[in-house]
Amino acid sequence: MERVGTVRNILVFRRGLLGDNLVAAPALTCLRQAYPRARIVLVAEIAGDGRCWAREVFEPSGLVDAIIPFAAYDAASRLRKIAAGLKLYRALRPTPWDLGIALDIEAMVSREPWFLRALGAEVILRPRPAGVGGKAPPGTLRPVPNVADQLLEVLRPLGLPLPEPGRGSMQVNITDREVAETEAWLHRVGAAHAPGPWIAVAPWTNMAAKQWPLSRYTAVARQLRKAVGGTHFVLGGPQEQHRSRILVRHWGFGIPAAGSLNVRQGIALLKRCSLYLGNDCGSMHMAVSAGTRCVAIFSGRDQPGLWEPYGAGHVVLRHRVPCEGCMLRECNGHRGRCLEEIGVAEVLEAGLGILKDRRDPQKYADSSF
Repeated sequence: MERVGTVRNILVFRRGLLGDNLVAAPALTCLRQAYPRARIVLVAEIAGDGRCWAREVFEPSGLVDAIIPFAAYDAASRLRKIAAGLKLYRALRPTPWDLGIALDIEAMVSREPWFLRALGAEVILRPRPAGVGGKAPPGTLRPVPNVADQLLEVLRPLGLPLPEPGRGSMQVNITDREVAETEAWLHRVGAAHAPGPWIAVAPWTNMAAKQWPLSRYTAVARQLRKAVGGTHFVLGGPQEQHRSRILVRHWGFGIPAAGSLNVRQGIALLKRCSLYLGNDCGSMHMAVSAGTRCVAIFSGRDQPGLWEPYGAGHVVLRHRVPCEGCMLRECNGHRGRCLEEIGVAEVLEAGLGILKDRRDPQKYADSSF
């Protein structure tokens, strides 16, 4: 298939939460660059807590023109799924869709292509089978392409100029207003001129199977502070707000930022940071979007490479274990061996290595955006 000629309306299906949307930014950036005058509409998942993460990520990025929340992905009732699907169909049917895209890895795509056909989309793109994603036999895992690159490959049939693997743009075009809002928050908490380097720590995750022990984060944070000084910001969502304050009190230093900033303000803060340290979680992808180098601590539950921080310069700490690929949300047989084997000294060395690399010295200034 060659590149579509006149494209006025593009419909994109993308399900998932915070990180799932951020890793779609490279593909959406390529679409926007190729079709600057087209109207791009994103159909996005509503999370269990009622949040539409796509809105928090992409408004007002300019990468899409409209976001339509869709409640059917995780609806408990089959009737509710059908009702939500019919409501979405009625909302979208009047528009002549020139291009419809199921923007996901092959293992996750189900009814989206059928829905796009029902809407009469002239051209429909879906991922080609790649044999990656989903549950893999334990002990047989090989590195796979990053999910962001797999989403870019969905666009390959259009003949667009796609970036090389790992070279797509994760930026979501943070606005001057969002930068100013973050600066105002920094002044309110007395951190606008805090000493550098600024270190972002995200010690939380939505899956117990990906949680490195909090006691080890405490040990790393204290040793980093002893070695380089600086200012630590504890990131997270509203559900971690209280816990982050307790953690900072326990450390005796740091700024609790969890729940105080929205996603895009959080990315603005991360642009000021020299290092991200944390689990495999949405905050990690925010750091990548901000251009901040990561020390990312990974369990062995999923395939290596798939969800790692996108691009060069990051350090991924992951130990190979016989039970990797389990896809469990909570380890129930090996006491989290894959994470237990990652020690404090290993994480500290990785963090110090990034902080000593002063290729971007401006990030050490205590300064302005």
